[in-house]
Amino acid sequence: MSLVLHWRYWRAIILAAVVEGVMLVGSVGRIARGLPIFIVALAPNFSAVAVLSLFLPVVGIGLAYVLLVPTYFSSVREWWLLRQGRSRVIGVVGVLMVAAVAYTVTSWLVAATILAVALHGHYWADPLTSGIGNLLGPISTTLFLLFFVVLIVLVQFASVPLVMLLVRKKWQVFVIALALIILLPILLFMLQLLPEPQMPVNIYHSLIMTPHMQWPAVWNVVGYQLLLLAGESLLVGIIIIYKNHRGWVI
Repeated sequence: MSLVLHWRYWRAIILAAVVEGVMLVGSVGRIARGLPIFIVALAPNFSAVAVLSLFLPVVGIGLAYVLLVPTYFSSVREWWLLRQGRSRVIGVVGVLMVAAVAYTVTSWLVAATILAVALHGHYWADPLTSGIGNLLGPISTTLFLLFFVVLIVLVQFASVPLVMLLVRKKWQVFVIALALIILLPILLFMLQLLPEPQMPVNIYHSLIMTPHMQWPAVWNVVGYQLLLLAGESLLVGIIIIYKNHRGWVI
């Protein structure tokens, strides 16, 4: 994989962002006066009640699939270089981070633009006094939520190389990564191994809906997401080290 985002990658990012923006708009619930549109456009990422929001990871995982999988399954030389050089690993991580930020910001702008045109100044009925909004003003709340959505997207991205390094067929990467992000928490909940308050969708929801939210609760949510991302990254690193010693089979 090239360490520079070529135009074909930017086209994939823009297309995915537009699709994600439309899905965000479709996930918005009741419309009335309340939150500013630029916060409403982010809210579905944290919704525990909008059914369509459950499928938002499909686009993020699909984008990571397009960025990573074709190279891994077709260019042994590039991935041999990746295995041998730490700078290559850092470069790929940098590409994914740039893609995550560009994808998140663009999809947010698409969703906010559609809402601004469609709603003519009417907003989602949810006062800014709940969740992180009771600690920060509108601008700081927006920036914080954008940062957190980037973390969510990076977790989605990280699921792709994690699966990619374990399977031998392209279709398995997308299906298993999607199952890890969407279906695994639901399965663990059904098996009573994961309490309902600890399901990711409910943890995210607390950021916008918890009455009188305090900073310790905010840092707990951020810490959970960072721990999840660190865990995925650690597993990817362990797999790469293991395969470097035992051999790679593509």
